[in-house]
Amino acid sequence: MRNFFSEHPILAVLMTSCLTTVFLSVVSVLLFVAIVVKSFSWLGEQLEMPVSDSSEEYSYIAGSSNSQNKLLSIKIDGVIYSSRTANDPFDFLFPGTTYGYTIKDILTKAAEDPDIKGVILEIDSPGGTINGSRAIYDGVKYFKTKSGKPVLAFIEGIGASGAYMSAIAADYITADHGSLTGSIGVIMGPFKYYNKVISESDFVGSVATENGIEYTYITGGEDKEFGSPYKPLSEKARNIMQQNVDTEYQSFVELVSTDRNISRLDITQNIGALVYENTQAKELGLIDEIKNKHESYNHLANMSGITSSDYQIVGYKENDLWSSIFSGVLSNFYSAETLECRLCNQMLFLYGEPRIF
Repeated sequence: MRNFFSEHPILAVLMTSCLTTVFLSVVSVLLFVAIVVKSFSWLGEQLEMPVSDSSEEYSYIAGSSNSQNKLLSIKIDGVIYSSRTANDPFDFLFPGTTYGYTIKDILTKAAEDPDIKGVILEIDSPGGTINGSRAIYDGVKYFKTKSGKPVLAFIEGIGASGAYMSAIAADYITADHGSLTGSIGVIMGPFKYYNKVISESDFVGSVATENGIEYTYITGGEDKEFGSPYKPLSEKARNIMQQNVDTEYQSFVELVSTDRNISRLDITQNIGALVYENTQAKELGLIDEIKNKHESYNHLANMSGITSSDYQIVGYKENDLWSSIFSGVLSNFYSAETLECRLCNQMLFLYGEPRIF
């Protein structure tokens, strides 16, 4: 196939043009559908949501809507980034993204709110960036110190790597049935090497090579072209990055050891960077109990000195509908940079491989 396109460059250009047109059309349709769906969803929430006595910053989620005892639910879903960037005008099209510094800001405000009696982190995330994960960890620690109120981490599906770092800052960790917990480790990459490039298309970012694409991951002056897909990773660059990864890994291990009271040796030699089902996770000390969501709500209520029938779960309200949709949309559109993998070539607390978006 590669030889065919190299022998018929005009056909390759035409095919690229057609694919680009189709891609842009699909993006436009998705954008329109997302705006319509989000509009109706938001309006429905406003019309149907029970009225809460909470501050206008919070919205009702569950429990007794008339209760004065409010427990704040903070969701940590999908990949964790540090903060929203100018290149994210369409991030609402891709649900399941958490911004660490946004969560930290919410926790900082909640620490000053006397109506909030406790916090539950509802986690379903493979982790993400180091700074984003650490921001959540620091935010939880600040809330606990400033307010003196409890925090419970509830793992609903997966709580791995950076998401687990967020969880260990809590006073208690529960996991829903069938969840996975762990992945105490650091990954860096992928570093791509295009082996003998035949042709490129800057417009759609496609590359044809003679000998394929090589990917390098690091786990645990002369190199200025470091990370370039046109040069394989040098041994010196690999060693330097390994040292960087090892430093972050030791920091991660230290936090887990301190907050979960597990020896460093047990973490590095026994637990490792694997994920574990609930029974194993509990035996290893990674979680405290296996509970479903409502049992976890009740447990947090008990930790907060509240009866299990006299509380309401509230969430922090998102920004205004139209500002959340159009912030940046009018000034940005998809570019090659926007489509780059935001997690690639970074040191990550992530379970699995970095993906686009």
